[in-house]
Order: sequence, then C-alpha cells, then structure tokens
Amino acid sequence: MFRISLRLLSYEKQWNSSCYSLVQRLKLRDLDSLPAHKCVKILPKPDGCRVILVGTAHINKPSVDLVTKVIECSQPDAVLLELCAERERILHNEENPFDPYSAVGRHLSRTGGFGEFAFEAVVKLLREFLKGLGHYGGEFIAANRVSKTIAGCQIVLGDQLQSVTMNNLVNAFPQDFGRTGEKLLSLFSGSRLMNKEGTKTITSFEDIKTADPGELYDIAHPTMVSMRSSVPNLYNALVDDRDRFMANKLNDIVRLQTLPASTDGVCKVPGVVVGVVGLGHLDGIQRYWWNKTTFIQSGGNK
Repeated sequence: MFRISLRLLSYEKQWNSSCYSLVQRLKLRDLDSLPAHKCVKILPKPDGCRVILVGTAHINKPSVDLVTKVIECSQPDAVLLELCAERERILHNEENPFDPYSAVGRHLSRTGGFGEFAFEAVVKLLREFLKGLGHYGGEFIAANRVSKTIAGCQIVLGDQLQSVTMNNLVNAFPQDFGRTGEKLLSLFSGSRLMNKEGTKTITSFEDIKTADPGELYDIAHPTMVSMRSSVPNLYNALVDDRDRFMANKLNDIVRLQTLPASTDGVCKVPGVVVGVVGLGHLDGIQRYWWNKTTFIQSGGNK
C-alpha cells in the first residue's frame, strides 16, 4: 500500500484539482487487499509503476465482481478496457448490449466478405458461440461505473479499432478457407469444453456465465494454444495483433505521477493502471510486456 507522508499532505494548498485527485486515490489505495486470483496479474515497470491486468469472460458474472474488487482496492489512475471507439457504445447501452456477430456481419456485408462459403462458415461459428449468449461486456460496464467513483480516474479505450481487426481478419484467411474453417470449427465445436487436466467441463453458456474466471482460464488457455498452432494467420489477426496493441497502450499510459512535495521540489509517485481484457488476451499481453523489444516503437520500457 502506498502511504502519504504528513509532510506531503502539508502542501495540499498548493495542489490543483489533478494533484488533489491523486492524493485522494493514494489515501484509499490498498494493493495488499487485491484478490489473489490466477486471472489477476501484476505487471511492474522498473520505475515502480505497475499494471494490474484482469482477465475476464465477457458474459461471466464473477468476472464483473472480480473487476469491481480490483478497481476498488487499487484506486487506479486509469482503467484500460478491451474496447475501441467503434465499440464504446457497450458502456452506455446496458439494456441492448453490443452484439459481436452483428458487427462482423455488417463488416462482411459492407466489404463483400471473403466469399460466400467463408461467410457462411463464419456465421455458423459465431452463431454457435453467441447462441444464448445473453448480456455481453458486463465487466466493462462495471469498470466504467466504478471508475467514475474514483477521483481523477480515467477510462481508456485500449483495443485496436474493430474495423482494423476485421480488415486484418479478412486478409488473414487463406484461399482454401474450407480447410482453415474446419480447423477453426473443430477447436470450438461440440457441447463440451474441458481443461487440459480433464477435471473441469463446460457444457453450456449458463456454465460460462456462473463459473469462476480461473476455471474458464484453464479452458481458454489450451484453446488459444491450439488456435495459435492450427490457424496462425487467424490467431494473429484476431488475437496476437491486439495483444501487442494493448500491451503497448498499457505501457504508454502507466507513468509516474507528480505531486509538489515542497516549495522547491516534487514528489514522484508510481502510477497504477488496471487493464480489463478477455481471458484469451491474458497470456499474450503478458508475453509482450516481458519482451524487451515490444515497446521500442512507442518509446516505452520493459
């Protein structure tokens, strides 16, 4: 937990609203009380700043509770969401949430897609996944709501634009889409999803909605590994490119915060940012975070 010295507090009259908001966050910040959960990862920087990465399932109620707890404990300077400007409406449309299938369908219709058979295969896959999906993105709505109660906390839309991802996805499919489609569908087909130990089985969307996010991670991880090897072009366009984008964004926004500590000096306080991302991005973002070459273009550090 960060502590504010009495000396620092004695200069409160010098502060502008930004400084005052930072002090309010620091007073309430309690990183020692962060939930010990396999879907909560601490990503530090050499200057003491840190990112708290939370992996979620987008239709999962316990994910909403986990995100809420992490944000309340960490009192972050900013919260990055796996959203972009083209999907921001999720945050303001709780009754009629964003429909990923409709978004893909609109894009394919507008661009001509990548062939009638390919379109039908994608439709089949998405319908299978989104059948009975219910509310999507509840953890983003909760993160936005809780962040508004924290002085000076900013919401950052940290994902690549949906239109860019869709274009990359279209370009990633090989000419022989049927073969790739079969591989992809085989990863997710059937009514049962099981972790690699075979000890946990998901048989319905209702299971996904109520399971602990850690149990879902145990299932999502091997699925992502299989996808990466079976359909690498699709994986790169749909997952890996966005992992890199969000890792860079997190690195860019977490920084030392400045407070006046005396009449002739300043106090540097390590920043804290929470990242709320889907379970499928949890491993990739961490991989890029620890890769020393990842942030060269954005000027960041390890």
